[in-house]
Amino acid sequence: MDIARDLMIVALALATSTLGAIGGLGGAIILVPLLTLGGMSISSAAPLGLVSVIAGSVAAGRRQVGDGTVNHRFAVVTELGATSGAV
Repeated sequence: MDIARDLMIVALALATSTLGAIGGLGGAIILVPLLTLGGMSISSAAPLGLVSVIAGSVAAGRRQVGDGTVNHRFAVVTELGATSGAV
């Protein structure tokens, strides 16, 4: 990839993550279609969407833990199910 394309992907990821956070969605629901419309294969775009969602979730989760708004017991139970389902 060239630098211009890399910068475009960074800008798209930033914009879609911001929109996703405002709307309560993962940014990948916006990012992946935009990348595929731009000519990227779905097999390349989907992992980028996952990385974008993970990064956004970590950032948001860190803030919410700091604010004391996380129910840790529920988070552990939910994560056990989510991880099991993903594997």
